[in-house]
Amino acid sequence: MPKADWLAQWMQGTYIRAASHSGRCGATNKNQANEGCCHMTTTNWTDLLLDAAPVRAIYGPKAPTLDAIDLHEIILHRDGPRVLLRFDLRDFPEHPPQKWTVAGFNRVQIRLLASGVRELQIDGLQSNTQVDLGIDQAGPLIRLHANNGFVRFDVAVQSVTVQSISAYRDESAG
Repeated sequence: MPKADWLAQWMQGTYIRAASHSGRCGATNKNQANEGCCHMTTTNWTDLLLDAAPVRAIYGPKAPTLDAIDLHEIILHRDGPRVLLRFDLRDFPEHPPQKWTVAGFNRVQIRLLASGVRELQIDGLQSNTQVDLGIDQAGPLIRLHANNGFVRFDVAVQSVTVQSISAYRDESAG
């Protein structure tokens, strides 16, 4: 379904593609979804950013996958409250900026700032944390979540922005 059609139906409260983490969500309209049980399915995670321009400037219209990210840190800020996720993406862009190519960079790092934290759960800790990061619409909130069996986090926030996107040379990446 084209995005404009989906959005129009969403605003009228007549369409929702939803799935809960348990797969048992039965919402059929936005009022039920706003009750918190459901997660909207979007075209890609960048649709949920306040401004996707930084990611699109590097990767173009096709958003990079958030599968197998290398999670460096989760920083909690009491003002806001906010959560900052700093991680390396698995895939390097097909057409990186020329200065990245000249410098021999082969790894992209993103700092996502999630503001207006409403719910937060973090379990486990390990060095060299690789997770599949999920970013979904959950009623009026955005949910960032991951679980690799050792580290699990789930945070519901009002907004998500790209604080920075950069690149570096990772010698271990080959």
